Amino acid sequence: MIMLFFLAKVTWSQDTTSNPPPPPPPCAKILEEMAVSYRGMTPSQVAYKLFAIKYKKDWILVALDDDQNFYTYKKTPDSDEFIRNPKLFDDNICKLISTNTLDIKIKARTVANYDLVCYYKFNKYGRRFYNSMIALDDPSAARSFWDTLLGILALPIKGLAAITVKPISKLLTPKKDIAIKQVDQIKKQKESIDKKMKALEDKKKKLDDLQKKLKKLEEEQAKKLQQKQ
Repeated sequence: MIMLFFLAKVTWSQDTTSNPPPPPPPCAKILEEMAVSYRGMTPSQVAYKLFAIKYKKDWILVALDDDQNFYTYKKTPDSDEFIRNPKLFDDNICKLISTNTLDIKIKARTVANYDLVCYYKFNKYGRRFYNSMIALDDPSAARSFWDTLLGILALPIKGLAAITVKPISKLLTPKKDIAIKQVDQIKKQKESIDKKMKALEDKKKKLDDLQKKLKKLEEEQAKKLQQKQ
């Protein structure tokens, strides 16, 4: 279905050559730097890239062709094919990509006849935003959406209480106790920094391993694509 849509898009653009091409999406540059889940070619020889996103049992395909045309498709568990999403959905997915809310999974999967060499999953911030998108589209999810909204509205109230209480507590606390607390805070900050540095080193090593694995999978996919042609 995706290839047919691209074919129709190419035919339409050939009939309207006088119109300027659409501007690239805001997330185009980021997509160019991301690992590609699947590479394809339409019958009209237009190359395109697919970036797969898995959320629970749903799959989202982000398509970007050589002309910087950007589209998204969605597949639910009760469907055997990907369905084109509306432009608002495209724009929101582009925002999620631009705000670094995706984590890569270097794992080959076959979804609706697409042999994916890798896919992505939302981090906790991406899941929150995507859940709100679902809530707007699906009335049955409205409760979770409003719960999230109420949680956001409650934050300023909590912050105001903290601002009101802290100055009073500082006035009543002896200077010695304040100094001890500051030392403890510095120690905790140092421990936290050390842990984060170690975590970053571990992530860098893991990323290097993933890049090697991804390169190998992309080479295998390129060979398969050449054989099909």
